Amino acid sequence: MNPTQTASVAESTNTAVSFAFRGETYNVPPTSAWPFRALEAYEDGKLAAFLRAILGTDYARLADFTVGDVSEFVEELSKGLGIQGN
Repeated sequence: MNPTQTASVAESTNTAVSFAFRGETYNVPPTSAWPFRALEAYEDGKLAAFLRAILGTDYARLADFTVGDVSEFVEELSKGLGIQGN
């Protein structure tokens, strides 16, 4: 199943989307289950607040990441959610 199909299944079954980054597995709820504050943070360009809102306790695992690491992490998150970017 490709990431878009995986994300679609997660949406329809209200289950977490799993994706890997540097050998670690992360889980995020399907986008329809994200808290509204996640959308607000995203729209306001507040990446840390956005990630904190959607990752929950997994957010602490990013504490020692560099800004470059976070950029790569967001790319993998987007792929896991089936979101196409530039």
